[in-house]
Amino acid sequence: MNDDSTTTCSQCNLTHPKILHQIRLNATFRRLCTTCVLCLHPNHFCPSCFTVYHRSPPENAIVCFKCHSFSHRACVSPSITVRTPCAMCLNPNGVVFSPRSSSRIYNSNNGSRRIDLAAARLLVAAAEISVVSMSRAEAAAVKEAEWRAKKASEWRKKAKEAVNHVVKVMETEKKKRDDECECECECSAVVDDVGCNSSFVGIGSSVGSVEAFEALKLAGESG
Repeated sequence: MNDDSTTTCSQCNLTHPKILHQIRLNATFRRLCTTCVLCLHPNHFCPSCFTVYHRSPPENAIVCFKCHSFSHRACVSPSITVRTPCAMCLNPNGVVFSPRSSSRIYNSNNGSRRIDLAAARLLVAAAEISVVSMSRAEAAAVKEAEWRAKKASEWRKKAKEAVNHVVKVMETEKKKRDDECECECECSAVVDDVGCNSSFVGIGSSVGSVEAFEALKLAGESG
């Protein structure tokens, strides 16, 4: 709650000093006055005794056909049916909280003032609804944070696996290139050796042919 006089209710835009409650409504955090909190959350409390339902309404509650609020069966007349409006629909001013118009009791001993019981019930009900709303918002935030942390861990793991895969591919490609270069060098050496040997064989063949020709020539002359 906040009693800052410079802050206005985000619903009714009242600018005079009000006690504001922090509420998470439709996934948005808002600061509302007591009246707006009660009007915007009719199914969170009994409109007759203003008891807040922290979890779920009672199973035998009387449901209002207009605002869908839940009234304790013990809080309404036995003749009330589901087609009868609740106390809040019958008297909308019953949920209007105004400290200025509420009767105040002055204590001469310590000079303190206090609001009447009816206004206090409205204030306490709105404050409890605010607590329930913020508790649920906190639980939702924790759940979302845990989900995001889990997703971040999964993506971090995938990124690490991708980096390792890229490193392995680069190492494989480098080894392949090194093997190809080594193979090319060996092939060049073999070609060079074969060329040299062929030259020697050619020379030897030529020398042999000359010697054979000379031998035949000599044989002819002798004959």
